[in-house]
Formats: sequence, C-alpha cells, structure tokens
Amino acid sequence: MAAASQYADGSWGDQCAVFAENMIAAAGGPRIFLGNDPAGYQAAWAGWCTEQTWQTVAAGDICQWYDPSGAYSQMHTAIMTSGGSPDTATVVDSNFGTPLNQELVHRGSWSSRNVCFHEGTYKFWRVN
Repeated sequence: MAAASQYADGSWGDQCAVFAENMIAAAGGPRIFLGNDPAGYQAAWAGWCTEQTWQTVAAGDICQWYDPSGAYSQMHTAIMTSGGSPDTATVVDSNFGTPLNQELVHRGSWSSRNVCFHEGTYKFWRVN
C-alpha cells in the first residue's frame, strides 16, 4: 500500500494490470506478469496468488474482473485499499473509465468499479 500511496490521483500509472504488477514489485513481491489475455488471466493468477473472499480480503489484495459476456471481453485490475463489504471497500487503480491513452491513477469505491461488470465476474487475490 505504501508504494501505491505514492501515486497521486491523476498521475500516470500505465495499464491496470501493469500498475498492479509494478506495485507488487515495489513492495518487495515477485516480478510477475498478470497479463491482459482473457484465457491467461484466470490460469496465471492462480499460480502466483491465493484467492480470497469478502471475509478475508484486505488492503493490498488485488481485485480482478473478467467479464466475457459482452461483445468485447472486459477486464480490469485494482488494488484493494480497504475490504469489508461491497458497500464499504475501496480501491486504487489505473486506466479505469478513461480514454485508452490516459492511463491515470484513481481512487474510489469498489462498487464504482464493479458496476461496469456483470454480477460475480470478479475475484480477489493475495500474492503469495
């Protein structure tokens, strides 16, 4: 969380998965590639992370959305800044709700990100 806290809202953060990868490495974690490939998204994460639930999610965990139901598969990655419940959890992320070339850092509620995806299309992960 200390590494992610150094980024002000509106600063450049890169693509969402790259932002999370860089924050993991900055915190002393492994240099991993989370990827943006829908098929690889699910398989690769399980090799580096342990899945969490609302009961165990904590600041520093990662939320990964993957919603294949639309015309284009939608994906997003955010770092949890607080857990608790869908109503109270917060995140920091990059490249959410901005034009493609504006890969900017933003903080907000978990529910504001989740509203863009179909119900149940998210997982919480803790890097091993």
